[in-house]
Amino acid sequence: FLTTTSDGMMTPLHIMVMNPYADTGAILTCFHLNMSAAFERDDRGLSPLDYLWKYKNFDCLVPMMQGLCLHQEAHSKSCSSPVVDMDIMQASNKKRKVQENK
Repeated sequence: FLTTTSDGMMTPLHIMVMNPYADTGAILTCFHLNMSAAFERDDRGLSPLDYLWKYKNFDCLVPMMQGLCLHQEAHSKSCSSPVVDMDIMQASNKKRKVQENK
């Protein structure tokens, strides 16, 4: 249920956020079951968060971002380094842009 599918390397969260008829509550439930799926990229290099932004689904995007921030805050208290390393994210974004330009 929570893993990548064979359909274009999409997670269930990808499929939910791309469905214009999916209920906001159902999308957020899927997200809360596996928060890391929000960062998984499909064969186009897009994450569920990218699709929410693309389709301007702010009713889901804002609570997801809040949930990720709260999750990081809760886990950063027990870790010496933050959950999300901005240098790694920036390097990943640069790599994706280079791949898109090929």
